[in-house]
Amino acid sequence: MIKRRLVKGVAILMLLLLAMVGCQDNSLEGEATLHLSLERASRFNTRNIVPEGTDPLTIVSYKIEGSGPNEVYIVKEGIEDEEVTIKSLNVGYWTFTATGYNAQGRAIASGETTLYLSATSTSASITLNQEVGTGSIDLTYQWDAQQTNGESILNFKLLDIDNKEVTGITPAINIEDGEVNFSGTVASGFYTVIVNIESYGEIVGGLVESLRVIDQTVSKTTRILEIGKLIDAGLITIIDGSIPPFDGEIALSSTSYAAGEELTLTLTAGQELSAYISSGTVRGS
Repeated sequence: MIKRRLVKGVAILMLLLLAMVGCQDNSLEGEATLHLSLERASRFNTRNIVPEGTDPLTIVSYKIEGSGPNEVYIVKEGIEDEEVTIKSLNVGYWTFTATGYNAQGRAIASGETTLYLSATSTSASITLNQEVGTGSIDLTYQWDAQQTNGESILNFKLLDIDNKEVTGITPAINIEDGEVNFSGTVASGFYTVIVNIESYGEIVGGLVESLRVIDQTVSKTTRILEIGKLIDAGLITIIDGSIPPFDGEIALSSTSYAAGEELTLTLTAGQELSAYISSGTVRGS
């Protein structure tokens, strides 16, 4: 009798074990399909001075790299769609990096995401919002030398996105002929270029422009400095976290704003930006 009960108990235990095995979550093993969405950050679209090439800031193809369980590495290049499906991936933790390229094959931006891929977790998105590599600048400024004198001073600043001055730029200045060139290699990214001519202690002309640099590409331009065009020059810094570029014209009141003062910029589309005057003076028109 005891033997029969023992056999019966073993049989019940085996049935319970089989039932538990049948209820295991198969999503934690095997393979799965990933649905990946690629998003372009709008701030990468344009600037006053852009890299050379046809539509240099337009992404036309993507490269996707992934590293997953058991040191598996995959790479897919020449992808033109922003919705991507990747099949037969091992279940587990994956890190994917996407890089966008222009028509010249130069990297514009990249992004990354990490996820646990399983049968029930199959979607992810990557925003391409990181700069890639290094590029170079070649900026030439010309003016009517007859309107200045040999003692005039040419001031130049290249500021990064954090308003920190970039060093290592090589100047070639010829005041007598009214021409100056600035060149150098810089990290890919967004910059502000400030150029002005100072004569007898007064600024008599100049420009403030935005500049975009991308990997292995020259951002090159030639600009004319109109003497007398920029008298009251000021640098406006956005302080509410909004990231340029901004579409439309900026409207100011007729009030004069001096360095250190805060103001509100109103775009033609109605968007308002909080800012302050970093240096100089700004007057509304």
